[in-house]
Amino acid sequence: MLRAVMLFESLRIAGARGPSFIWGHPVRRIAAVTATLLGVLATAPGCSTQCDRHPDQPPTVFRGGTTHDDWYESSPVSGPFLDFAPGRTYRFVHGLGGPPQNLECYFSFNPYPLDGGVNSSGFVPCGTNQSTFQDDNATYFDLRNDTCSEVFLRVFASDPWPLHDAGASSSTPATPDAGTSKDAGVRDGGP
Repeated sequence: MLRAVMLFESLRIAGARGPSFIWGHPVRRIAAVTATLLGVLATAPGCSTQCDRHPDQPPTVFRGGTTHDDWYESSPVSGPFLDFAPGRTYRFVHGLGGPPQNLECYFSFNPYPLDGGVNSSGFVPCGTNQSTFQDDNATYFDLRNDTCSEVFLRVFASDPWPLHDAGASSSTPATPDAGTSKDAGVRDGGP
């Protein structure tokens, strides 16, 4: 704002030599108006608008991915990663039989980050407040995009807390069938 006032003041002083100096010629008039507008725009704060992040919307349920023994992944490392729009919350139905102790997420700018082509972007671990794990239980976990960035997402969950058999003592955890692999089903939401 200070720059805009200074620019206006300099135009006023220059105009003191006579209105024809600044405002007389059409080119000078256009240049003065353009300079004033650019000064105002240069002093406006950047990123002043917020993106639409609707945190109160219900989660998009994702029943896809693969569950194997004690780990779950939403997609293979090669993709496709899920479209993770700003403010979207995914509910991942993991099928681990217990709440996972280890939750990881990865971002990419390409649904197939390791395709080796021109659009290959690689992927990175999610960091800080880019994503927020909101709920974690024996059936699902929720992950929300807390940014205004559209990215692609892969999640990995492992090491479920052991659940107990109904007839067993509280110190005897139930063990899943060894060597089983199951698909977590079809997804309700996503790209």
